[in-house]
Amino acid sequence: MLCSLVERGEPAIFEQPAQTIPQLIKIFAAILETDTVDTEVTNRIKEILKKLQQPPYNDISAGAFQSLTPPEQNKMAKAMA
Repeated sequence: MLCSLVERGEPAIFEQPAQTIPQLIKIFAAILETDTVDTEVTNRIKEILKKLQQPPYNDISAGAFQSLTPPEQNKMAKAMA
């Protein structure tokens, strides 16, 4: 459901990106490599993360990635590979 909201550009998510994008990234980092997500959802998250690394969200995303713990950063790096 969260992926669907992001994919369709739900205004509630993107009206205040400096607040919501770091939370999205934190959620994605928490659920990657768990039983919560399958390969399809992992691929959807990967595509969302790619889009969030492009303008106008790239600076916000970069800061959010840096605020993750090292294990979370590793999971995100694997998902992006």
